[in-house]
Amino acid sequence: MPDKRNFRGGKAHARDSWFGLQRHKDFANFRDWWHRIGKAEFGGEDLRNRPEAEQAYATWVAEGKPKAR
Repeated sequence: MPDKRNFRGGKAHARDSWFGLQRHKDFANFRDWWHRIGKAEFGGEDLRNRPEAEQAYATWVAEGKPKAR
């Protein structure tokens, strides 16, 4: 059972920090990919800083911007 003292509450989209990636016109597709595929590939943790976010986005672009289903 999760420790309620550490849970931030709210929906995941409201809690996530995207470090400026939301300015990209294809951000919604990236966000879906990140939550369904990319997060596991990057160790299962949330994006912690801007360089890590940019690296994840660059990886997604290099893979041909796959759509998560």
